[in-house]
Amino acid sequence: MVILIGLSGIFATSAQGYALLRRSKEMVAAREDILCRLDSIRTLSYSQVAKSTYLGSTLLVTGTSGDASPFGMTTGGMKDFTETITVYALGAQLFSDDTARQNATPDSTGEFASQLDTIAPAAPKTYKSNSTNQGDWTLQIANALPYIQVSRTGTGGNAQTSVVTSGDLSTYPQLRVDITYTWTDSNKLKRTQVGSTIVSRSGSLQ
Repeated sequence: MVILIGLSGIFATSAQGYALLRRSKEMVAAREDILCRLDSIRTLSYSQVAKSTYLGSTLLVTGTSGDASPFGMTTGGMKDFTETITVYALGAQLFSDDTARQNATPDSTGEFASQLDTIAPAAPKTYKSNSTNQGDWTLQIANALPYIQVSRTGTGGNAQTSVVTSGDLSTYPQLRVDITYTWTDSNKLKRTQVGSTIVSRSGSLQ
């Protein structure tokens, strides 16, 4: 009886350790794939990043070739896996916080600017200038500037892509690209990993 109790404890501990190891591997795999996806986005032209048609039909594609990682599809087998790419149009000026905005001078009346102190994948704040006086900005409603979104559900050969919100943002000066991975781990908990980058129409990356 003592031996059985001891073995039961060992098996339970081993099972917990295995589940923890699996969850850790999934987190690492998600981070690796997001970095690969961001790298692939950095190789695109500005017009490609700005168009939902390109993102939904060429960058994200149905089947194995849609996986982000070139190192053996590390996210393969993740339960309820979904990859979402959201591209937000940004204003001509970018602010890191309220202080930066209050110290900024609009180039013209009616100019749009974006404040990036919200945590991705939440949309950036949009402000509009009332004049050309320093700090004269007014916060706009959520998603005052447009965005596009595409998604891929599943991994490998079972992956299916779709365009959630269509559009062409190539006329805007800058874009923020958010990559979001969600899945259900071995503990039946919903997990999320997010990566972001900013793309300028002039071709520079920030």
